[in-house]
Amino acid sequence: HKCHCRTSTPPRTIHLEFLLLHNMSAVILLDLSSFKSSPSSFTIGLNFHELHLQKNCCAFRGFLEVPLKGIQYLYWNTEIYGRCGRFFEWGSNEEFASKGLESLGVHNGSALSPGTPSYFMVLHWADEEMQFLHPTQDLFKKHVEAFMRMEYVGKMHSYKPHIEWEQLSSCISWPLVKRLRPANSQWIQSDLLKEEKEHIENHYRGSSDLLSSRSTNKKSSIFTEVPKTICDASLTPMELTQLNFDKSILLRRLLSTEYDGETAELLGEYQYAFVSFLIGHCYDALQQWQSLLFLLSQSNDALKDSNMEGFWKQFILIVYHQLRVLPSDFMSDNLSSENFLFDSLCQFFDLIDLAPKEIGRQMTTLKQSCEKKFECTFELNDDDDFAPVYVVDEND
Repeated sequence: HKCHCRTSTPPRTIHLEFLLLHNMSAVILLDLSSFKSSPSSFTIGLNFHELHLQKNCCAFRGFLEVPLKGIQYLYWNTEIYGRCGRFFEWGSNEEFASKGLESLGVHNGSALSPGTPSYFMVLHWADEEMQFLHPTQDLFKKHVEAFMRMEYVGKMHSYKPHIEWEQLSSCISWPLVKRLRPANSQWIQSDLLKEEKEHIENHYRGSSDLLSSRSTNKKSSIFTEVPKTICDASLTPMELTQLNFDKSILLRRLLSTEYDGETAELLGEYQYAFVSFLIGHCYDALQQWQSLLFLLSQSNDALKDSNMEGFWKQFILIVYHQLRVLPSDFMSDNLSSENFLFDSLCQFFDLIDLAPKEIGRQMTTLKQSCEKKFECTFELNDDDDFAPVYVVDEND
């Protein structure tokens, strides 16, 4: 984006009119003045809106018209350091969270319409640390005032809302983000291998030859441990065997012990893991998404539970939106870990006849959509030599 030269300072009334035009949205200001580590290539993104800054990166100043509603995901990557991202919510009142204009005294609050606050987030690039840091209060105020004087005209990019982002983050809450994000870190560092990253880049944003790899020191999310089995002496051999086919006991215990019975929290973590994998390129997020999908796709009895009807309807809708943004060859890609997605969906669709009528219709629609997109048939193979073996109760 070319920078426009400003020959004179506009009157202050124009500044306020400009803010009034955007007072239902927020602004992200980026200070790249010390960016020297990789001046020829820098990628910055917000949700599904991504920019590749090839030349004169330092002139870029951020995003306009950022929605105030909902969780957002800001990320960046360089050729040297790789990709980092963070979830945030406007007005979360954390130490380095966005700050309202009125709290800085940089304008007359009466000039803005009541009930329509504007927020700014300012991030300063520290070249030695090779990451964005939060500025001092003075530096924050300096950039906000420069923006109000319209010094950044032509240096910012208007954010274009994506309905896909709203659909993929509908259950992600700020308390959930605070619980899952890395300890002592605002940023989540990518840990995918180079070839895995290249695959995602080729499908979504164009190739960007990222060089970092998995590290034991990576800043990864703290996901909920998803149980794969139960060590309970009270369970009979037949009940233990049933766990090979029906994970409902595991699902209910997970909801009870980790989410206080709040199904929306589980769905939120499911979405958080998917977004962290898809956009943040985090391998541990891929594993969490896989684990939760595997559990949910085999919870036969829970699928028939009338008290969980709303949960399953929402889950099916979430899966539908997630599959829409995946590449059509994901089923055969090495990222899918031996077709875990194909296997999980086959297991889930095999339960259509067991599901309540309305949920069964949703599952059928989802199956048809998957078969059209991925050009394959989602049916279980009855001749699978690795299928679990039933234990029959001799008293039956």
